[in-house]
Amino acid sequence: MKKDWQESIKTVLVARRAAQFSFLAKLVNMRSESSSEDYSGLIEYLTDVAEELGFDVESDVIETADNLGEEQVLNANLIVRHSFGPGPVIALSTNVDTAPVGEGWKHDPFGGAILAGKMYGRGVATSKGDIAAYLYALRGLCDADLTISGTVEIHLYFDGEKGGELGSERLLENNLTHPDMVISGGSNHSIISSVRGCLRLLIEVIGRQVPQAKPENGGDAVETATSILTALSEIRSECNSIASEIVGIGTAALSIVRIDGVHGVTAQAGKVTIEIDRYLIPEEDPKVVEGELTNRIGLASIGRGGAVCRVRKLKLQETMTSAQGSQQLIDVLQKHSLNEGEVELPVMGAGYASGGRHYASRGIPTVFYGSGPKNAETAGINGPDEFLELDDLRRATSTITMTLASLLGDEADKVEP
Repeated sequence: MKKDWQESIKTVLVARRAAQFSFLAKLVNMRSESSSEDYSGLIEYLTDVAEELGFDVESDVIETADNLGEEQVLNANLIVRHSFGPGPVIALSTNVDTAPVGEGWKHDPFGGAILAGKMYGRGVATSKGDIAAYLYALRGLCDADLTISGTVEIHLYFDGEKGGELGSERLLENNLTHPDMVISGGSNHSIISSVRGCLRLLIEVIGRQVPQAKPENGGDAVETATSILTALSEIRSECNSIASEIVGIGTAALSIVRIDGVHGVTAQAGKVTIEIDRYLIPEEDPKVVEGELTNRIGLASIGRGGAVCRVRKLKLQETMTSAQGSQQLIDVLQKHSLNEGEVELPVMGAGYASGGRHYASRGIPTVFYGSGPKNAETAGINGPDEFLELDDLRRATSTITMTLASLLGDEADKVEP
């Protein structure tokens, strides 16, 4: 690459900065909660913008609807792709869906207002800011006219809040992408190389529906469920002492997701279901944790008047640890973040689940990095008045562009395909 390639990148990014901010504001204007069943407007907008920026867009359609005789795409994964020639494939991956809006907002959650250098809106700091960083980093790489070779892909999906099974995992399972390295969206200002996993269990307590006035005649599902809930509360307290050695991961945790009861008007409950999430640290074995949980739940249900307890696994999201080759990606990101006047980005773990884990589980070097804030709590992520410092977006866009240029260029940082 030419000697002044970094200055070339900075120049082209400045030229498109107003367009980048405008794109992000319009993206914030569009509702994208994970509870939505129709993402057609977002899919159309993102496709149009990517094509206007000069990129190819491949759509992996998941769900359609028949709208007045015309097939309408409700949900799809998008692969935005640009090739600079033969070489490695580097993917930038993030979700588009967001947490629900919730209550307590002082600013319009879909307004995209900019005040004192901050843009406000649901999802602006968690995924939408990353989308703006990734798209304009790729466009900047093209505009800088560097001597590079390889392919950059941007993976956009609408299943991030649910774990990415219909997003990044689906793209990999269907062989729609084969990246050599992945940078996935990050919700804090650091490089994340490992994340907690999550084991979801369904507990079914089945009693006998007997008259409410005759509880002694049958197994009371509520009584048994109450005993199980007491045991779960004890387990949750014990999780606080199961700590990871990886900075940022924290401890194991247990959360009760849902409780349902089935009963008649004049009969006591015949069935109670409890759904729980057990968050796993990388040092834990999921099979051992599942076995121990099942045994504790079973013991809590014994001797409760005939009620039967069944436990089954609904889903396992594996923990993520650094895959071989991730260090090279970390080193390059850190180097270019320093060039943006930042202190060295820390490498740490995170307690949240992410669709990026699916790349790492296949041995693909994967880290999480984006435009996220230095302090996720003060930025209102998943709470009211979420905001993104536009300076963070600017720095992240530049860092990602220069990282891509290094990895695809003729420097020592180049990745072998």
